[in-house]
Amino acid sequence: MLDLSDQPWVEEAYEGTLEFAEYDEQYLGMPVTVEAFGFIYNEDVVNEAVGGEFDPASINTQDALRGLLEDISALEDTEGTYITSEDWTLGAHWTNLPFTNQSEETEERHQFMEDLKAGEVSLADNEVFNGWLDTFDMAKEFNGAKNSPLSALFDESTIQLSSGSAGLWFMGNWAYPPLNELDPEVNYGIMPVPVSNNPDDFGNSKISVGVPSYWVVDAEQSTDAEQEAAKEFLNWMVSSEEGQDYYVNEFKFLPIYNHMDIEPEDTISKQVLEYMENEETLEWMNLYYPSDAYPTMGESMQKYLADEISREELTEEFQTYWESQE
Repeated sequence: MLDLSDQPWVEEAYEGTLEFAEYDEQYLGMPVTVEAFGFIYNEDVVNEAVGGEFDPASINTQDALRGLLEDISALEDTEGTYITSEDWTLGAHWTNLPFTNQSEETEERHQFMEDLKAGEVSLADNEVFNGWLDTFDMAKEFNGAKNSPLSALFDESTIQLSSGSAGLWFMGNWAYPPLNELDPEVNYGIMPVPVSNNPDDFGNSKISVGVPSYWVVDAEQSTDAEQEAAKEFLNWMVSSEEGQDYYVNEFKFLPIYNHMDIEPEDTISKQVLEYMENEETLEWMNLYYPSDAYPTMGESMQKYLADEISREELTEEFQTYWESQE
């Protein structure tokens, strides 16, 4: 991969977006965008449920979340939430929360993961882990697909939220294009997933935000002219008026470069940028998972979602998996 450290966009990239592409004091990749996940909500549904304009900041405890789910479920033909059953969302996104909520300090979060591998952490006794499971249990209770939980796939969940058959959906902003395609008149928002009843606990007012991928330039098989053309294109994408229009309005990417003048129009993207500006974001700890972590934990989560294993058995499966890692 070609060293891109001298490119103009490097100085403009949002703080925290370059680290994963840094190697040997060089930047080998250009952040494509950022993505965020939490509870996406149908604005019309939640406004009706609360009898006014819904404030996502008000849902910063488990009790507040339960109250909202109860209010949504009280509406006619409306379920509180929908849990998508694919392993990539259960195993990579849902499981991010008990890791990233462990501490405000980056080093402590990563040390927790290392201590878990070393068998020095008991998930059964960990307050954050148990609080996270309490929240997942609540989502299960109000899950519109609980009679057939493993049948709720991404496309079906999209339809449920878009149609107003569900009020909340744990998913990321990448779901906006298909949601908008189903009904462009519906507005959506995104809010945190509280894992305790203390509004001041770390993470209860934050959403998970990270860089999903990077653009890179081949340094071995491409000619000098091809490399220069690639770099020119990447700069055009985030610097020119036409490139920015494609970036934000066609690709639905979140602008993460300070010199970008264009702003997204959809409400989810606007909210994600507000969370970022207010530093109300959580790290994507799942980027540091072993390669088989999310499918392994995802399978355990699917069994738990379908009530095939108990809470204690789920915890034991997680514990066993992590202690098997070096």
